[in-house]
Parts: sequence; C-alpha cells; structure tokens
Amino acid sequence: MTSQPQKLTFWKAFRFALYKVKPERLVPYFEPEKDLPYVAKSCEHSFFFIWAGPFLAIFFGWLNGPGLHGGPIPPEAPTLEVTGYITEPTWGRQRDYTIHTTEGVNYVVPRADLFARTDLNSYIHPEGQTPKPDLIIEGFLLKNGEGTFYPLTIKTVGGISMVETRPAYDRLESRQGISWPVVFLTSATGWLIHIVIQLFCAFGFLRRNRKYLETFWQQTVVSLDAP
Repeated sequence: MTSQPQKLTFWKAFRFALYKVKPERLVPYFEPEKDLPYVAKSCEHSFFFIWAGPFLAIFFGWLNGPGLHGGPIPPEAPTLEVTGYITEPTWGRQRDYTIHTTEGVNYVVPRADLFARTDLNSYIHPEGQTPKPDLIIEGFLLKNGEGTFYPLTIKTVGGISMVETRPAYDRLESRQGISWPVVFLTSATGWLIHIVIQLFCAFGFLRRNRKYLETFWQQTVVSLDAP
C-alpha cells in the first residue's frame, strides 16, 4: 500500500456499481491486489447490463410481435377450414392450445391468439380427457406457413359463432408491429432489478473500503511502533 486510502461514500460507491468507471478512479478506495480487480470486474458487468437491457427489451418486443405474428395475412395467405376439437395441457409452462382435426393433423394455437366468447371454454378440455363436440375453425398459418395457426372464425357444427373475423384481423394487425408496451415493461423491469442488484454491490464496495482503511491504519500504527 503505497498511498493513503480514502473513505468511500455511499453515493460514490453506488455510482461505481451503476456504471463503468476508469480503474484509476478506484485505486484510492480499494486494496490493490485483492479487492481492486473484483470491483473493476463488477463495474464492467454493470456496464454490459446497462446497455444490453434496451437491446433485449426491443428483442422481446419484436418476438412478441413480428417474431411470432409475421408474414402475409389473407387474402395473400391461404386460409384453412378444419373440423376438430380443442385441448389444453394440464401442466407445464407451455399452455398453448392444440386443435385436433378430423383429418389427423394437429395445429398449435398460442393462448394469447385464441380470443373468443366465454362460452367457447365449454368446448375446450384438458388433454387426455374425452373429446368435446367438434368445432369448425377457419384460419391460416403465420410466418408464411411456418408459424402457428391463427384462428379467424370459430363456430359450432350447428352454426353458432364463437369468434368473429373482423376483431380477429384487428388483433392480428396490432400484433404484427413491435410491441412497445412489452419493450417498455421489459426495460423498466430490467432496470429496476439492475438498480436493486447494484445497491447490494454498493454496500459490498463500502464494506471492502472500510476493511481496507482499517487494515491500512493498523499496519501504519504497527510500523510507527516498530523500533
């Protein structure tokens, strides 16, 4: 320890934790061989998360919009009319619906895309149970035929409508752009988590600084008392 260490304030410790600083600014506050490399590395990680957060938020906003709902829509995209029943999984994180058609082809429908009247719930049952009455479903495949099935109309065999075409189109058009609410929510959540973590880091920096000061003065007293 060649120079006298300085006492670190909480706000300066928080600034060190929140964004990247030059290593020479950290030198007066931390033990050079043990604590200084650790603190410098923490600052680099913090700097990465500050800039990575907005990019990740935009990515999730894209994924929730064009990433899942991109591609042409009817009349450019061909429509399909199928007859079958709808099931939902009984467990697991992925809770998408599945349309089991009478032709033996299954189509996955994301839960967020099946907006319908409440009474449609009586036609949806958990997987593994006895199928409920069939429905006539018209829709198309997203992402140029490589995505999930998007229902436009759903009606019973008797002709009772469960999903209307126009509202289904309106919801789809709103989902084909970047979902900015998702971007803002993801950014805000990420920044909040980041700030909380950096608060803990700041307290850790203060603890290391206090230990550095204590050790320095103990060694100074010993050196002065030495003959």
